[in-house]
Amino acid sequence: MYFEDKEKGVLQAQNPKLDDLFKLCIDIGMGRFVKTEQTATHHHLILCGMLRVSKHVKTGKVTRQRLKLCPEKDDNPLTWVRTTQQFPMPLFYCNGKDYRHLFTSIADIAVTFILNDLKKCGINGFSGVTEVRYYEPIGPDGMDGYEYYKKQPHDYNFKQYKCHEIAKKITNRLCFIPLHDFTHAAKSLTKHTWSFVDKAMVSVYLSAFQIKHDGLSFFDLEAKHLDKLKQQHIDTALWLDNKPLLPLMNLIPSHHYANHDLFCYKVLLPLLHEQDVNVTKGDLRLLQRLPVSLIKEIVKTYCGVQPLHRDNPRHDMTIFIQRFLRINALIGAPVWVRGELVEMGIQHTPKIRAIFIGEWATYHRSMVGRVKALKQKSQWQRALNQLSHVFDWYDRNHAHDNPIQIHKNQRWPSFMHLADEWVQRLREQETQDIQDCVWSPAWMDTLPLNIKNANLIVNELCSAEALQREGNELEHCVFSYRFDCQNKRYRVFSLRLVQQGKEIERATLGLDMDAVSQRCCYDQLRSACNDVASKVLHTASNHIIKTINKELAA
Repeated sequence: MYFEDKEKGVLQAQNPKLDDLFKLCIDIGMGRFVKTEQTATHHHLILCGMLRVSKHVKTGKVTRQRLKLCPEKDDNPLTWVRTTQQFPMPLFYCNGKDYRHLFTSIADIAVTFILNDLKKCGINGFSGVTEVRYYEPIGPDGMDGYEYYKKQPHDYNFKQYKCHEIAKKITNRLCFIPLHDFTHAAKSLTKHTWSFVDKAMVSVYLSAFQIKHDGLSFFDLEAKHLDKLKQQHIDTALWLDNKPLLPLMNLIPSHHYANHDLFCYKVLLPLLHEQDVNVTKGDLRLLQRLPVSLIKEIVKTYCGVQPLHRDNPRHDMTIFIQRFLRINALIGAPVWVRGELVEMGIQHTPKIRAIFIGEWATYHRSMVGRVKALKQKSQWQRALNQLSHVFDWYDRNHAHDNPIQIHKNQRWPSFMHLADEWVQRLREQETQDIQDCVWSPAWMDTLPLNIKNANLIVNELCSAEALQREGNELEHCVFSYRFDCQNKRYRVFSLRLVQQGKEIERATLGLDMDAVSQRCCYDQLRSACNDVASKVLHTASNHIIKTINKELAA
């Protein structure tokens, strides 16, 4: 019997060893991460030997249980009891992901339950060892010393330590298990989890709430998310019959989900109007014709803005969406292209941007059906870059005191011509203070930004003269960002791909900077004449952003 003292009895050993607790957990089955059992009445999925999910064969009712330790019962010291504790149970397996943290967190929950049981039985804590850091000075000034660690006895009692803190001392010992064992266990767990969830509820959740704004990855979906939705008592059949409208549920308070008339226009429209989404019945009918993934992109734009927000009101966004839905030239265009257009259009001046997008779509209508969405993605991206170029021209030249007049008969070639003339003026612009318009690198020399790794040369452009030279050589409008760079709101990098001493590709990377934290985020990566850069340079840009933000967070 564990924790047994021959002189004082089973529970009289008030401070057993931490090794005894670890041995108990291993013998119970903590090392067997996933196990299934089938009885005449139930189907069990056991996690780490101490937690399990049970499903009744006839009724299909699912319950969660945990193993309760009762040392005073010699005949049956371990019994299964119900619990409301949620267990991490992912539904999808992600290849290449480290699942060590998943199973250690499951083991933490299980061992914490065991410790609570032992605490109620009179055990005060556990005796163990801890590593203490020491420093041994060498030399007269003691600067040439070294540090080392030494194990010392330590008392892990319940007065100083919480149960979950002691539990981590046990679960941290699982690090000796090879990584591939955690991988195989994760595959088994995701496979068997589907037997304990409502598949219709999964379809509802993925259609309604799996949007990027949630910050929840597709592979992070767990059974607990479905349980939270199930508590709203929704009618899954009714929701699936109205699948195109499901993404709109992100904009409606959850206490309305149980309403059986939720998808009627008389009920749905007033609820959307309360959230400052002033769509009409005709807008909803047009919305239902779109793919669900595109509807999610539209809803994501609303989720990122609070109702009645002054800087970016939902009212202006609704005006853009209403015009966007009525652009017939976009019918049949790739979904990802239309999603990019929505994301570009809801920014500044959404009314004008809807006009630009409409003319852009009419001009490129011949590409629909002929240019493939994925195999010829670069052609679509090149066309989107032209649209972004026109947006830059308008945003940087439009002012309240001297607004740009857009005529109803203007077409896309006219907008492109005006944008190209603006770029030409920027190249020819020679100001007297161009030599004085300089700024220091955002991160000085603490980051290896000027690197020559894998034939890649990265340089930060830190003067208006460098931006002008870059814009003239690559024929784009990077020079217009000089004042943003000087005010530390923008950073520009020149990327060169060199092979055997010859430059085979060159592009300009632009990063937006947060005014407070100085963290960077991707804005654009343009090759010559606003062309599409290669995957190698896109990968390099992601590496630069991660390196910068990592150094700033350190």
